Amino acid sequence: MKYETWKDVVRFSGPDALRAIPGYHDEALRGSWAGHRSSRLNRQYRVIYRVVRAEVTVDIERVSAHDYRR
Repeated sequence: MKYETWKDVVRFSGPDALRAIPGYHDEALRGSWAGHRSSRLNRQYRVIYRVVRAEVTVDIERVSAHDYRR
């Protein structure tokens, strides 16, 4: 599953490495999701996360179909 690969990238290279991989389309979110980021796992699923500290502590908020409404 692409989520497992996503976790490995974060674990071994840090969340900044996600921006270097075009397929993830990693981006900062705005509005009620300000302070969070989104990575595309496939055409339907996204992982929404936030980086808590520079020590690569990442809180996964959700992995779900593309719907950013709260």
